[in-house]
Amino acid sequence: MAIVKSYDKKTKYSHYSDLFRNPFWMFLLGICVIFFIAANSVAMYIMSTCLLVLSLSILAYAYFGEELNLHNRIFRHLSKLDEGFIILPSMKITDGYEHGCTSFVVISPKGVFNIKVLDFTGILEGQEKDGVWNYTDYSFPYQPQHRRIRNPIFKLEKSQKILESLLKKNHINYLFLKSIFIVKNQHAVVKCDTDIPIIKLNELNDYILGCSDRQHTPSFLESITAAIMSGHSGSCCEKFICAE
Repeated sequence: MAIVKSYDKKTKYSHYSDLFRNPFWMFLLGICVIFFIAANSVAMYIMSTCLLVLSLSILAYAYFGEELNLHNRIFRHLSKLDEGFIILPSMKITDGYEHGCTSFVVISPKGVFNIKVLDFTGILEGQEKDGVWNYTDYSFPYQPQHRRIRNPIFKLEKSQKILESLLKKNHINYLFLKSIFIVKNQHAVVKCDTDIPIIKLNELNDYILGCSDRQHTPSFLESITAAIMSGHSGSCCEKFICAE
């Protein structure tokens, strides 16, 4: 299992707050209670039990499965990498001059990966140098929302420059440092003519493992981690549209 440093527990457990904010679970369990109260035969009890199992399955899927916050799902995927990988999640970073944030930094024998999460459903479209992009939000398919947001490439490039600066300050040069975007699935479409990799969640680990091995020693990986952590200034907000 990968090594995690600077792990904010709210990242892992934030889905519990979603559970209590959304009354959907109360509706399903309420129906189950009514069926159990009204049951007056073995058949009715069996039917009520089946309904309860179905309701619990729906809740497990809705709150702890596919609908889990994308940052949490990515963390769960990255944690499956072996112990030669170090994960730094949800970091605000600074080199003393510039300030930015990164969703995840993965330090590994394959190099360093600067990951920006794009947690949305819909179409994000723009040119690489445009300041503003068009965003069509399909979270509610029958009522798409059209918005304009800041170009996410700028934030990714800014975080990479800060990471490069931190490494340079610590005399770590000529290191493979790759910045990538992560989206949840095929329902999150980014239309842009860019060389930045845009990786689906289920392809993330394969992408990292598919990169060439740089033969970095564990002590060197720890030096890289210490250099990046020297610029750690807090936890990232994890929002799709981030103020940083």
